[in-house]
Amino acid sequence: MTYQEENRKLIELFSPCRVTDVRDGMDWMGYHHYGTVDRSVRPLLPAHVVGIARTARYVPYEGPAPTCTGDEYTAWAKWYYGNVCTDPWAADIEEGDFVCLDIAGLDVGLLGSNNTLSFLKKGCVGFVTNGGGIRDTDEVIMQKIPVWSKHVSQGMDQARIRYLEKDIPIAIGGVAIYPGDVVVANGAVRYEHTSLEYAPIEFPAVPDFGITLALKEASEALGYRTHVGVVQCKDSFYGQHSPEKSPVYYDLLQKWDSWKRLGVKASEMESAALFVVAAALHVRCGSCFHVIWNQEREKAGMFMKLTEDTTGAVRVGIEAMKRIIQADQKR
Repeated sequence: MTYQEENRKLIELFSPCRVTDVRDGMDWMGYHHYGTVDRSVRPLLPAHVVGIARTARYVPYEGPAPTCTGDEYTAWAKWYYGNVCTDPWAADIEEGDFVCLDIAGLDVGLLGSNNTLSFLKKGCVGFVTNGGGIRDTDEVIMQKIPVWSKHVSQGMDQARIRYLEKDIPIAIGGVAIYPGDVVVANGAVRYEHTSLEYAPIEFPAVPDFGITLALKEASEALGYRTHVGVVQCKDSFYGQHSPEKSPVYYDLLQKWDSWKRLGVKASEMESAALFVVAAALHVRCGSCFHVIWNQEREKAGMFMKLTEDTTGAVRVGIEAMKRIIQADQKR
């Protein structure tokens, strides 16, 4: 069953339920203090909607508003919407998505009649924000667009708010909403020593392109948020997570900063050796990973859920192998 099929089954399961039915069920499962959005987040009009969370975060705009003529301001506003207050998450909307926007509680009209209608046409079923978030309310009500927010806003976005990130954990009315990620490696940093027994350090640790492509396509087909890029391989778990305790902490911290600056996607302990050994044995190899948590977000004081359920990465690996076997059989 694909990720989209699972979502459709969830929507079918919950659609007949009242909110109180779901609340009672969560109580029976022991989640008495979780799952109910704070009553300050209210519906614009009565609505019953079931959907799958599509998350994005916006933060206050730190720059000044320009002092200029009306025409100059129009040009600046166009630039602002194209470069600062963007909505890249909108391109990802699928049938049954419920858009959840963390706008830092700001009183700003991020949503209006025009963009909400366009999102509904793409399959979105509703919207919720933890601030103002909604304007053009007479038209939104007339179109019966389901929106929940703290209050109605008059102000437009420019010089008030900017886009930060999407598909991340956010909090709406005291309830956290989580995404899930899969990383597919297209190369590995050889910061380990096993591979040195099979190839000199100048030899790159790279997977088979066909397997990498199959992993990427399998992950996307199953509906997981997928990141393709270089991963860092290490010998010691604690060299990454407790570098301060090592006599060579300065080197560990400096290297870690380098990996971040170079855009390394994840840290693990196997791929570099596997890729190099596979090259030495003339066999194909690839790798994909379940993201347990993001320690950099945690260091920054941002909430980060720890998840050790590796089902997603396992499913991606199995689906990729099916595709590889089918492709090989056609040769």
